Amino acid sequence: MTGSLPQKNFGYFYFDMAKATAAFKYYNELPPETREILDSIRGIGATTILKDSSTRELDLLFHLRPRD
Repeated sequence: MTGSLPQKNFGYFYFDMAKATAAFKYYNELPPETREILDSIRGIGATTILKDSSTRELDLLFHLRPRD
């Protein structure tokens, strides 16, 4: 997944949604619509790069689950 992000960067960040929601104590108390959105995301990848002395770029990748 991180292969799609820029190579010269300040590091990668990956948020595993399944692990996060499993650890979230109040997940089942969220509204059904919110849970549906969270369940549609497998993970979020991010990185940031310095384009020049005054410009920074943030790249985000959303890894979504396929529709049933």
